[in-house]
Amino acid sequence: INHCDLFRIKGVSEEYSDLLEEAGVDTVPELAQRNAENLYKKIVEVNEAK
Repeated sequence: INHCDLFRIKGVSEEYSDLLEEAGVDTVPELAQRNAENLYKKIVEVNEAK
């Protein structure tokens, strides 16, 4: 269900949805509340760990 929520965002594919979820973002409202710089750092960290 979370994937479906994040897929509503233009440009968010399954790969980006997975990265967002692994970075702790599960919903669109949660994404809207995140600090962009901190989220970027977390996504880079998650991606490098793969």
